[in-house]
Amino acid sequence: MANTALLEREYALPPMGELCLATASSGGAATVTLLAQVEDSGEEPRAEIFGTELSTGVVVHLPVARSLAVFSPTGCRLVLTASSAVHQICYGTTCNATRARSVADIHTHLEVQRVKARRTGADGIGPHVLFVAERRAVGTSTYVRTLINYAVRLGYHPLLLDASVEAPRFGYPGVVSLYAMQYTIDIENEMAFVPGLHSHQGTKKHEDPALFLHILRQMMRLSTERMARSDRCRVGGIFVDYGTISRAVVEDAEAWECAEEKPEGRPKVNPLDVLVSTILAAGIDHVFVVGSSWLRFKIAQRLHQESGAQSEIPQITPSTITCSNGLKVQLFLLDSTECGAVPDDAFFNRQCWLQYFFGSRTMAVKPTLFTVDASLIRLVTIGRGDTSGTSTFMPMIDDDSDHQDPTVSGQADVALTYVHPQDVDIKNRVLALSTATEQEELPDGTLQRIPFAVFESRLKRGLLMGFALVESVTAGSVTLLTNAAGIRKDIGLCFIVTDQQLMAQADVEPPT
Repeated sequence: MANTALLEREYALPPMGELCLATASSGGAATVTLLAQVEDSGEEPRAEIFGTELSTGVVVHLPVARSLAVFSPTGCRLVLTASSAVHQICYGTTCNATRARSVADIHTHLEVQRVKARRTGADGIGPHVLFVAERRAVGTSTYVRTLINYAVRLGYHPLLLDASVEAPRFGYPGVVSLYAMQYTIDIENEMAFVPGLHSHQGTKKHEDPALFLHILRQMMRLSTERMARSDRCRVGGIFVDYGTISRAVVEDAEAWECAEEKPEGRPKVNPLDVLVSTILAAGIDHVFVVGSSWLRFKIAQRLHQESGAQSEIPQITPSTITCSNGLKVQLFLLDSTECGAVPDDAFFNRQCWLQYFFGSRTMAVKPTLFTVDASLIRLVTIGRGDTSGTSTFMPMIDDDSDHQDPTVSGQADVALTYVHPQDVDIKNRVLALSTATEQEELPDGTLQRIPFAVFESRLKRGLLMGFALVESVTAGSVTLLTNAAGIRKDIGLCFIVTDQQLMAQADVEPPT
């Protein structure tokens, strides 16, 4: 019945024109097709979505509940198949109003930085770019995605760090993700099947900044190693989607800082301080603020204070600020590209996990259902307790401070709490499978127990092997569904408990 409601219409775009639309969450998937030119003379028509080019005559299924724009530098004819509601709100723009022109200007500026890095030699590093906004649905991820695709089309392999833990558009909910982009992002499947490194954050980054910065430093260390092995990655640089910083939270934290008598309890963390620490830890030299001149001024103010300057920041926000470590940060203000309603996070999270465990129309996965003895696995929560508190499990006899991993810094700030399967409701819960195991396989095939201090050091890194969905729990066993290949039951698996759930039926109605 849903397919009968789809209408097919043809649209003609002028050169440098865009077709802007918002797909529905139900009523059938919308598709778009680039038509071949009628006459043989002239340039072949070209069109793209977020920088990913369309092939002539190939039907492309658009993701649901998204704001999209089909841009054509040459002019083209498109066939859009969608519900009548989608056709009613879509519109076209000409060369004087297209949003792609401003994105192209940013891309040109970043390309100049890459050329300088390439000419510098092995020590040259491409631009380190961070995007941040004051509110949701302003197009932050659209800027990041389009600029990355443009860089990939030029032959670079830029890194993408999704630090928008609360509502990621590239990684998974509650996770900080790092990708090495070698191909343009798929229009239909997006980032669902792109290999990457994932580290568990769980809570919002401003609620546990120590854990977030700890994870960020681990990711930046891994990104540095990646850049050292690949010139395309080194010159391509890194893009960070930081997410949003709420104005209300910032003003509340500033009021707490200025109060003469501070109330008892946990001190309020200013999100701007977390952002400045992120800029310094990641070596960010370009900060793009989307749709908020207030946030741009506040970031400049905090960076000015961090530099140790005694004078007040001028009323006109400076375009470049030099930090105390010599890092020069350029600040930019961008227009919002989307003004729609804030997406339904519950709907997006469900779609994300369904795609991970069961695949999509064009990408198949092979989920594996296995049962493991409850005594052979550990369940742990990270970053949700007192760092000086004791664990449920006593340390092993070989626990020694000499076994601490020197590559993991700030471990004392990461709280670990071990729980039993009977202590927490994990039915239909998504668990994060840690890369840390209690035993490791030797070259001769035998298993050797890892010192407990080393195990916890690896666990505090937060790096994940994949995810697992709890199907059932009994007194002595746990049945899990996962598509992470090569899992052994006898090596002491460790699962990180998350807040994510995947029910048989959605608890909330899809967004309209």
